Amino acid sequence: MVKIAVLCMMLAAALVSEAVAATPCGSDSYLVWVGPGPEDFELQHDGPHGPRLILSADDRRGDGGGRIVFLDLQGPLQNIAKEATIVGRDSLPPLHPIGISLVGSMLYVIHADDRQSWIERFHVEGTTLRAAGPPLQSRLITTPNDLIALPDGEIYLSNSGYGRSKIRDVFATLFRAKRGSVVHYDGRQWTTFAPNIYFPNGLAVDGDRLFVSVFGAKELRIHSRTSGSLLKSVKLDAHPDNLLWELPGRMLDIAAHRSSTKTALHALSNHFHSPSIGYAYDVAAGRVDTLYDRPEFNASSTALAVRGRIYVSQLVDPFVAVLEDCRP
Repeated sequence: MVKIAVLCMMLAAALVSEAVAATPCGSDSYLVWVGPGPEDFELQHDGPHGPRLILSADDRRGDGGGRIVFLDLQGPLQNIAKEATIVGRDSLPPLHPIGISLVGSMLYVIHADDRQSWIERFHVEGTTLRAAGPPLQSRLITTPNDLIALPDGEIYLSNSGYGRSKIRDVFATLFRAKRGSVVHYDGRQWTTFAPNIYFPNGLAVDGDRLFVSVFGAKELRIHSRTSGSLLKSVKLDAHPDNLLWELPGRMLDIAAHRSSTKTALHALSNHFHSPSIGYAYDVAAGRVDTLYDRPEFNASSTALAVRGRIYVSQLVDPFVAVLEDCRP
C-alpha cells in the first residue's frame, strides 16, 4: 500500500510539474479598456483605493476627443477605467492631452491640438480634476511631446519637432532633421535647454541628471541639468518613447517601438501593425535589459513595472496591456 501511495504521489507531482511547464511566465496577460489613445500615464501611490494609474487619452484617428482616466490597480474598482470630471476649464477649447506629470496631488497636462499648445495644471481630488490657474504658455512650446514637473515648480518639456506640417515632416524624416528640442521653465521664464535633437520624447529627472529618450536616434541621453552638457548616450535597438522610474534613481522603464515607419502608419490606420518592446535601464550598472518583447501589442508608449505586473499603454489602441513581470 505504501508503494502504491508513493507512486500516486510521484504521478501527481509529475502532472503538476507538467501543468506548470505548460503555462510559462507571460501567459497570464490581458488588456484593460481605457478609451482611445492612452499615450501617457503616471502612477499615483495614494489613490482612494490604493495605487492607481492616471492616464492621458486622446482619439488620434477620429473626433472622439481627449480625456484623463483613472485606473485602480487594486480594490473594488480594480481594472475599471473611470473618466475624470474636470472642473474650471470651461473657457478653454476641448482638452487634447499628451504628456502628463504628477507632483504630489498636482497634475501637469500638455494640451496640444492642431493650432495651439500649452500646459494645464489640475488639483487631483478623488476622480475630479480642478483647474489650478491659467495655462502656462510660451513661444518655445512648439510641438510638445512629454514633460516632467518638479516640486520646486521647474518644468522640462520635449518638443518633437514634428506634427505641424505633414509635408515638412516627410522631408525632415528623409533627411533625419534635428528639429526637436528640450525647453526649461524655472518658475518665471522659459529657455531652450537642449536644441537640435532628432525627435526627443520621454523625460525623467534624478538629481542633477535629466534623462531624454530620443525616438529618432534610438538612444537614451543623460544631460547635466546644471550645465546642460551631455553626460552619456545609451544606444537602444528600438525607438524609445516615454520614461518612468520603476525604482527612482536606479531603474528606468522605457517603452519603445520596433519600427518608426510602422508606428507612423499604425497611427493613421489600424490596418498597419506596430510591434512593441520595452526596456529597463539599470542606471548604476549602465545596463539595458528587456522588460517585455510583445510584437502583438501595437505602439507601446509608456510602461511601468509595479508589484509583479508590467502596465503598458498604447499610442492609439484603446487598451492598457497588463503583463506578467517575468524577470528573475
